[in-house]
Amino acid sequence: MPRPSTTAAAPVRATASEDMLYVVAIGAITNVASALLSEPRIADKITVVWLGGHAPTWPHTREFHLQQDIHGARVILDGQTPLVLIPCEPVASHLSVTVAELEKHLESGSHLGAYLTNIVRNYNDNKPGRSKVIWDISASGWMVNPDWVRTTPAPSPLLKDNGTWETPPPSGRRIIDIAQSVDRDGIFMDFFIKAKATGGA
Repeated sequence: MPRPSTTAAAPVRATASEDMLYVVAIGAITNVASALLSEPRIADKITVVWLGGHAPTWPHTREFHLQQDIHGARVILDGQTPLVLIPCEPVASHLSVTVAELEKHLESGSHLGAYLTNIVRNYNDNKPGRSKVIWDISASGWMVNPDWVRTTPAPSPLLKDNGTWETPPPSGRRIIDIAQSVDRDGIFMDFFIKAKATGGA
């Protein structure tokens, strides 16, 4: 059966649906955690795909998305909701792109494509050899094709107060899917093809 459409966390929609609802989070996890706390019944009706934190093997997890809401992160990590965790380092960080690629495959397609290309062009003055990580397409990449974001079942990491993971995680932690690598070329090829087909939108 096809995977349901991506949507924001919505308790009413989750409880009304007979299918699993996939919630893609590409920032602080506050809204998703709030939905679960306000309506615990949706915990087994949704699967969360979250770009947040760093890998459990990373020296710390003081990452922008996770740090914005430590309590929310713990709601997701310590709960029972199915979770696909996409670490920023060293996984999503491989989704880097150069201005030359964007100029060739995105800029000329539409005003939006030109706008997005210009943002990257102006990032760090576009110095020679520079590229820019497009973090957020890691989560949508998994939704399009899970083979592009390869995951391994593992115990959900335990977040400590100092912004590090407890290693190894305590026994009894539930099993989640943690991304180990991304197919950078597959994700970007799909992005460029679809951008061209839709006029860069």
